[in-house]
Amino acid sequence: MGLDVSADALDVCRRRGLAETFLGTVDDLPQNARFDTFLLLGRNLGLLESRERASRLLSTLARLARPGARIVGTGMDPYLLDGAQHAEYLAANLRQGRMSGQMRLRLRHRLLVTDWYDYLFASLQELEELTEGTGWQLAEAERQGAEYGVVLTLT
Repeated sequence: MGLDVSADALDVCRRRGLAETFLGTVDDLPQNARFDTFLLLGRNLGLLESRERASRLLSTLARLARPGARIVGTGMDPYLLDGAQHAEYLAANLRQGRMSGQMRLRLRHRLLVTDWYDYLFASLQELEELTEGTGWQLAEAERQGAEYGVVLTLT
């Protein structure tokens, strides 16, 4: 089953042979849905949002996972970004009780605007800490500069 919040993305998946799709988020899925792999590409480990949301989301994915499931995702280490502006943003987040790489965003395209939401850039060490108690563990990681790819496996 393919899951996405974009009807257009799911249409592409169906045209490429995916038989079953679901429009929505993991929170909208039926209790009996099961997955082998979760793809969080395009730095979409950022969808973990925050320490609190990461724990809930990873635990939900574990509940939806079949034995041996994995999460394949990419993210960005905020501590490896250059510039004083980045360093000040990280420090300001800490002063506010947020994770350093927690970004507050909203997207705009012409007249369309999303609600504000959090998006998390975390170091590999922070990502490992976020998986504690969720059923997932970091199995593989590959770094290229500040960006990385990971495989998390269900324990």
